[in-house]
Amino acid sequence: MKGKFVIVSVLLALVLALSLVGCIPEGERGSRGAIGPQGLQGEQGIQGVPGLPGPKGDIGPRGKQGEQGEQGERGKQGYEGDEGERGLRGYTGATGATGATGAAGPKGDKGDKGDTGDTGPAGPQGEPGDQGNPGQEGEPGPEGEKGDKGDPGPEGPKGEAGEDGGPGEDGTFPYTIQMGTCTFQVDETFTGGYHKMEHPVTFDSSFKSVPFVFITATSGTRTPTVFALWDVAAIDTTVDGFTIKIGSDMEKTGATVTVNWLAISQE
Repeated sequence: MKGKFVIVSVLLALVLALSLVGCIPEGERGSRGAIGPQGLQGEQGIQGVPGLPGPKGDIGPRGKQGEQGEQGERGKQGYEGDEGERGLRGYTGATGATGATGAAGPKGDKGDKGDTGDTGPAGPQGEPGDQGNPGQEGEPGPEGEKGDKGDPGPEGPKGEAGEDGGPGEDGTFPYTIQMGTCTFQVDETFTGGYHKMEHPVTFDSSFKSVPFVFITATSGTRTPTVFALWDVAAIDTTVDGFTIKIGSDMEKTGATVTVNWLAISQE
C-alpha cells in the first residue's frame, strides 16, 4: 500500500512540474543529473487479455517412431458407431515391430484362387517302386523294310552222307506235244519278185489251249547251181490247227518243200 502511495505522489509532482514549465520562460538546459538509486520492485500487474490466434505454422518434420508400448488389456467391445466418411489416405507408416500373437479370429470366407506359383525345384529321387504287373500284349507293328543282304557266312563243315531215299512217285509231264511233217511239190516256175504260198495243217487232236508252234522248212530238187532260201512261218494258230505260210524270192523249178513243225501247250 505504501508503494502505491509513493508512485501516485511522484506522478502528481511530474504533472505539476510540467504545468509550471509552460508558464516560466525556458532557461538553459541543465547538466544531466547523477543516476538515482534503483527503485523498489513493483507488484505484479493484472493478467492481460488473451491475444488473437496467430497464423498456422508449417508442418514440422516427421518425428521418429517411438518404442512400442506394452500391450494393453483387451477392452470391452463398444457399440458399433455410424460409418464415417472416408478420409484421405495417409502416409505409409514405418513397419512396426511384430506384436504379440493375438487370439485366433473366426474362420473367414474362402478367397479367390490365386495365380499359379512358379515351379519348385525337383525333389530328391524316390526309392525304386515294386515291379508292376505285365502290360497287355501290343498289336503287331508294321512289317519293316527288307534289310541289306548280309555278307556270306563262313563255310560250314561238310555234313555226313544221308541215307538213300525211297523211290519217288511217277512224274507227269505238264505239257501236250504234237509234231508233224508236211511235204508238197512246187510245179510252177517262179521268175523274179517275191512269191509266197499258204498250206493249212490240222492237229490230230484239239489242244485245250492255243499251242506254241515251232516250224522249219527244207527244199529238195532245185535248178542246178541255184540255191533257194525259203521263208516259213505258222500263222492263224488255233486249238485245232494252223496255216503254214512259205515264200521265196529265188527262181525255183520243180522244187520239193518239206516243212517240220512242233506244237506244244501247257495243260
